[in-house]
Amino acid sequence: MRLDDFRGFLEKYSRTAQNDFKNTLNEVNSATESEKIYAAAQRLLLRLRDLEDLKTQPGIYSFLGGERIFSEWKQQLCQSCINLGDEMRTLLTQERTQLMLPKLIVAKAMIPLDSYIDQKFNPIYQEYQAIVTQECREILSRIIDLIGKGDYVKVQRDLVLLEENPGNDRAMAHIKRILSESLSELIERAKTKAIMLPNELDEVKIQQIAGDLTKMDEAKKLVNYLEESGTGIAVSYTHLR
Repeated sequence: MRLDDFRGFLEKYSRTAQNDFKNTLNEVNSATESEKIYAAAQRLLLRLRDLEDLKTQPGIYSFLGGERIFSEWKQQLCQSCINLGDEMRTLLTQERTQLMLPKLIVAKAMIPLDSYIDQKFNPIYQEYQAIVTQECREILSRIIDLIGKGDYVKVQRDLVLLEENPGNDRAMAHIKRILSESLSELIERAKTKAIMLPNELDEVKIQQIAGDLTKMDEAKKLVNYLEESGTGIAVSYTHLR
């Protein structure tokens, strides 16, 4: 390869690397699927390592403008980290913690790049992951209390909130078990009341049985809802463990 051709190759490589880094960082910040976020973060890490490896070839590294590119990439990462922290604080202030999940995945995926920058993704992940997990526990506790009271309509409302929080797979399994137990108790109670009805119709007891049947229907709908939702209700919690 002639010298001019080699220089042309290096210039093309430099442009390609810089464009790819910028586009990949945008992909990390805009993707909604955890697998794509992690794949993009890994590509960023490989780009940094490739450029860092070129330091062993001072002439090539200098021709590419390695120091300038390296500095620009670190600045871009730092700004991305700052923006992520600002977004998290805004969501917390607005009490919209359910929207933190995809951003938590971004923070977790970007932690391997912390060694290259002054701003760090790991503290952001640790702080807000704890907040979201605590909210998940509070919602779970409230749902269990509502099930105990037989208020299945409000349970449905809180299930939607729980779905959007990390850790929901185990929480949902726990709720499903409690709902099944509650449904069984309602069935047995309705049977007992029906058996104990006197020959002459007792309007109060009939109304009680009707109320139990309504609650049974609501509980059964919730059990079916959990069955249909399966374990993948929210965005890949496995990436947050």
